Amino acid sequence: MNKLGGILTAAIIIVAVIFVALDWCAAKAMTLNEWGDFIAGFAAMLAFLWLVLGYYQQNKELKQNTEMLRLQRQEMEELVATTREQTDSMVKTQSLDRIARIRDAQPVFDYSRVSVDLTENPDSLSIVVTNTGKHVAIRRITASEPAEITRGGHIKTWDYGEDHEIRIDLSDCEEKQAVISIEYVDLFEIRQTQLCDVWQMASGDYLAEPRPWMPQDVESM
Repeated sequence: MNKLGGILTAAIIIVAVIFVALDWCAAKAMTLNEWGDFIAGFAAMLAFLWLVLGYYQQNKELKQNTEMLRLQRQEMEELVATTREQTDSMVKTQSLDRIARIRDAQPVFDYSRVSVDLTENPDSLSIVVTNTGKHVAIRRITASEPAEITRGGHIKTWDYGEDHEIRIDLSDCEEKQAVISIEYVDLFEIRQTQLCDVWQMASGDYLAEPRPWMPQDVESM
């Protein structure tokens, strides 16, 4: 744009010189006032030219600045997105690590030894439960209503390899099924709960199946 302005300015000056050269006799006879008007006319042309050129130059620079700001904004958005992804990945990794450490601190209850005393109460189950995991402090052991825990509901601690008998009465359960809930405090002093489904199969035998452990209060570690 500056190069074009220089060329047009030089062209206007050359035109002015040509006007004077073509009629030099008349030019010599011009008064100072007439020379002023002559120069002012060409100066006005130059001023208008540079005003137009300045407008286009400013408009071009404004577009360039706008594009630069747009690119900077795009880079910032990409940087924010990348940072967010990295942060989410770190949080997810840390969360998974916490869950893994908490999982390793849990008891593992084995309910495989289920028996029924037919001579006493055919709906009273004796379940010998073995802890094959970590030591925990037991808060309480309950059964879903209307089933009732009749023995083993007041255990305070449960060590690794230790057996405890839990008796559950299903006499008032029409479908002969219930859920045993063991609430405890793990090694991280987080309150946890493990559940076990107990039901009568078509054969008449009873089966106890523990549910998968679900972490609770992971963020409190």
